[in-house]
Amino acid sequence: MTNKFVGFLSWTAEFGPHGVRVNTISPGPARTEGASRMGDFLDQLAAQAPAGRVASPEEITAAIIFLATGSSSDLLSRHMF
Repeated sequence: MTNKFVGFLSWTAEFGPHGVRVNTISPGPARTEGASRMGDFLDQLAAQAPAGRVASPEEITAAIIFLATGSSSDLLSRHMF
């Protein structure tokens, strides 16, 4: 296990009993204003990512909102890619 994963689990163990949910998101390449200067390289990079495509900021926002609301109240120690 990596140190980051162990830290993630320890946060869950420490704060979970107090009602704190610990979840993370690691989006792949996304088409944002800042990434626009990457040009075709962004598409090449995304082709190697698990989804095989460039994500939109709206998709990432939807995942964050899902994890931050009661819709995900039964999720604890989840990592979304």
